[in-house]
This record gives sequence, structure tokens and C-alpha cells, in this order.
Amino acid sequence: MLNFLTNLLGVSKPKKTLPTLTDPLFGALVYFPMTKTWAGKIQFAPLDREVEILIDAGDSGPTESHREFFRALTARWPEIRDAIGDILFPPMKKWAKKDYDENNPWAYFDLRGLRIPSLATEPVEWAISYWCPSNHHYFDVQMSGWKPEGLDISRK
Repeated sequence: MLNFLTNLLGVSKPKKTLPTLTDPLFGALVYFPMTKTWAGKIQFAPLDREVEILIDAGDSGPTESHREFFRALTARWPEIRDAIGDILFPPMKKWAKKDYDENNPWAYFDLRGLRIPSLATEPVEWAISYWCPSNHHYFDVQMSGWKPEGLDISRK
């Protein structure tokens, strides 16, 4: 009966606050227990701007292995970016047709987020997410180790 009255009157239970922590590298993070994922934003030095980050980790938060992975990603970014271009550019060229700029294909893509895996398996499976404003699609590059393995394209 109390639930009925609560719903009828629009009174709700207080929402649970999600756990948070401040990581020495990743900064302020929020934990989503259902997916065992920590989320936040981090300054991504190769692009000199902030990007979203998802970290697959347990209740205690990111480990030093997650931090090492991110540092290695940052250091290897030029080679990773080149390899990603090989998988990103062909579908974009097909969509853009005559408007495709061969000299600046990265102009079509905005790096939105990085997903850092649990690091429990080899090769490490992780993802990089791009937004393409010109066609309103997300391009999620599936990575295996430091190489792109697949591409998922979805609408906003």
C-alpha cells in the first residue's frame, strides 16, 4: 500500500549515489557497478584536449596496469592513429564521395572516447570511439593489442 501511495503522490526514494574516486592519473571517476566500469574525462596529450574514458575495473578502481596501458597508448599514438586511419577512411570516403578531402581525412572525425580494458587477457581487447559530425554517426574502432581489428558504425 505504501508503494502505491508513494507512486501516486510522486514521492520517490532517494536515488543511490554512485561511488566516485580520484585516480592519480585519470582524475575524477564515477563507478557503474552493473558494468564494473569507471567513467570520467582525461586530458589526452596527443590531441591537447579532453576525451571521455571508460575503464574496465572492479570496485577498487583502476590499477597501475591501467595507468601503464594509458601511458603506452599516449606514447604510441602516432602509430595507432595511422593504423586506425586505414580502417576509418574507406567507409568515410564512400559516404563523402566527391566531398572527401584526401589531404585531411582526419577532419571528418572527432575522437570522443577511449575504453581501457580489464587487461586480464592477451591480446588486450579495447576500443576507441569517434564521432563524425558530417554524417551523425559514431565509429567505434575495436582494437586487439595495438592494432585495429574491426569497426562498428552506429547512428547517434
